[in-house]
Amino acid sequence: MDMKVLLLLAFLFILFLFPGAHALEIPEPKSIETLNINITLSGRLVMNGDISSVSLSLYIPQEWVRSITVTPDTWDYGYDSFGNRIVAITWQNPKGSVDYSVETIVEGGARHVFAESPIGESNAYLNETGITVITTEIREKAYPYEKSLKGVAELTVWVHSYLTYDESLFGQIKPSDWVFENRRGVCVEYSNLLASLLRSKGIPTYYVSGYAYSEADKDFIGHAWVEVLTDNAWVSFDPSWLEGGYLDATHIKTGVSLDGNHSDRLTYFGRGDINWLKNPEVFDVIDYTTNNITYISSRSDRTALNTYGLIESAVSSDECHIAHITASSCTVEGGGEMLNIYDGVRKLWLCGSEHLYWVFEPVNLETGYQYTCPVVIYSQADAKSIENIRLSGEEFPPEVFINGPGVVDVNDSFTLYAQADDGYVFFSPNLTRHEARTWELRLNKPGIYSFYLFSDGALATKRVNVTEKKEFDLSFTNPGNATVNKSFIINVTAKNMFGKNKSARVRIEFGGNLTERVISFSPNELKSVLYNITIQNSGTRRIIVSLLADTITSYSSTIDVYTLQGTLGPQKGILESIIDAIAGFFQGIAEWFSSLFNPTGHTIMKGLF
Repeated sequence: MDMKVLLLLAFLFILFLFPGAHALEIPEPKSIETLNINITLSGRLVMNGDISSVSLSLYIPQEWVRSITVTPDTWDYGYDSFGNRIVAITWQNPKGSVDYSVETIVEGGARHVFAESPIGESNAYLNETGITVITTEIREKAYPYEKSLKGVAELTVWVHSYLTYDESLFGQIKPSDWVFENRRGVCVEYSNLLASLLRSKGIPTYYVSGYAYSEADKDFIGHAWVEVLTDNAWVSFDPSWLEGGYLDATHIKTGVSLDGNHSDRLTYFGRGDINWLKNPEVFDVIDYTTNNITYISSRSDRTALNTYGLIESAVSSDECHIAHITASSCTVEGGGEMLNIYDGVRKLWLCGSEHLYWVFEPVNLETGYQYTCPVVIYSQADAKSIENIRLSGEEFPPEVFINGPGVVDVNDSFTLYAQADDGYVFFSPNLTRHEARTWELRLNKPGIYSFYLFSDGALATKRVNVTEKKEFDLSFTNPGNATVNKSFIINVTAKNMFGKNKSARVRIEFGGNLTERVISFSPNELKSVLYNITIQNSGTRRIIVSLLADTITSYSSTIDVYTLQGTLGPQKGILESIIDAIAGFFQGIAEWFSSLFNPTGHTIMKGLF
């Protein structure tokens, strides 16, 4: 036998015996139920000078670790301030260069939520950081959404639709106020914006760092998502890849934090420096299983070539998750679609079952022929239904109409009227089907809402633009600075912009404290209210004043809080200050001599992504 053939057979034999020796491609990552994967972190440290000790801390998978192998064997587990487990490798008096590797076998599973549960309470995960910034605009955007898992899912969908994925931002960490204004980012920015929106509503939120399988890259990459606290558990939501409730098993968590501002760390002591050469992570998929959590069935009637058609899809699940459902037409010769499907993509929080309706019209088909067009209704997790649409003949359906306003304000009541014969279907892709001809509505989120009235081949459409309305003008006086434990006055001025009576909750947040009171306004009334405020801690403190009614109106500012000596630091007596000055003088001399004769400590930090 030819030597080349023998070598090829030997190679195939090795692959058969050791399936983990190569990476398996995952065709539908959102359907992955279980995953067995080998993850290898490795690199080299090159010493320059006289280095006495080295410590390398690496973030590793936090869940489902079956085994871990570390080289060298001088290592142990450590934990950061959030409780994330870290591998800490140490060297004493290393010379030249040293290699390291951490090989982890993870046997993971998808995360599931089988029922709605209330949002939990934890002030520790509501804080702003330098990256998760809560501005007035972010607070106002989040306000109409429910403080529930459904509201979290809807905000996740909003972030996914609002931002554009921009690969030029790889490796950068843009703060959420920048992201909100510029409307672009990668998974880091998507997650930081979502975390800011959720925390502004009092929803405790983790930022999660880890890995996940990318369909675009055909491999695992660094990834980020969020988790929110419920009464039962932390629930995952991925705004960049649009998953929530259910999270596929390719998502491998390596750490949680407030904003992703954590990284691998290299610390060393000695006279000199270290060149850290970090290799790309290696992912070897050993095996996986898939699961379909969404079930879809569809039906339709024959459609005439010159009329509209309707498909009804029953979509259900035994658990709660963000369902991303698409209706796709067959194509004709040349690549065009045979059917124009209106609002062909739906993104909804599915917790049980829903009925979706798809209106379509044939495109440029000749009369006198019969056509059959398979329409595929599918989810992003590989569930699908195929409905064969039969098209033939001509009909002359009666006209139908939807009567009602085209522009309304947020939270204003309005009515739509369906003018059609019996047998109609009156629905909105943003909402659901409505059985009666009269539809009383009051919408609390701005945007353009679509409504459809289908009846026996006839179609009426209506767009209702729900606009933001300014209920109140708001301002307050800020003294600019204050003294610890000394009260000061802020004057809140608000004007009712409506020609009717309004009530609002006036909320003031400052220094970690919150106070509220309800104020009633006559039509177009201007009111000023004085608040006596005391802050116990020095520093620059943020004050946020909000009026909560049908919408939220807010205004924020900062105030510098000083001690009695006029500093932002803690107050000290004269004798204590003199002692500190003398101690600082001698400490400076000691550090100067230490720099001459003793090794110095260094820390190098490298981001995970």
